[in-house]
Amino acid sequence: MVCTLRLSDLPVATEAEVRAVFGHPAFRRRMLALGITPRSLVRILRRMPIGGPIEIEVRGTCLALRLEDAREITVTVRREIPAQRA
Repeated sequence: MVCTLRLSDLPVATEAEVRAVFGHPAFRRRMLALGITPRSLVRILRRMPIGGPIEIEVRGTCLALRLEDAREITVTVRREIPAQRA
């Protein structure tokens, strides 16, 4: 079953494929320039407390996105990555 949702709604340690980037044209250009393009894989690394930004990995680069921006990106869940033990 394919589950499409917003990037902001993904739990930590989940890998997903970008489906679309919405929002203002300038925002979309910025996301595309950062490598967040349709069919690229993203992974949620961390969530900051109290509605702060999320840290993602895309194309081998770590980025921090505001939740408002992450809500403009739709993704399809690929798999949940097992937590690494310290």
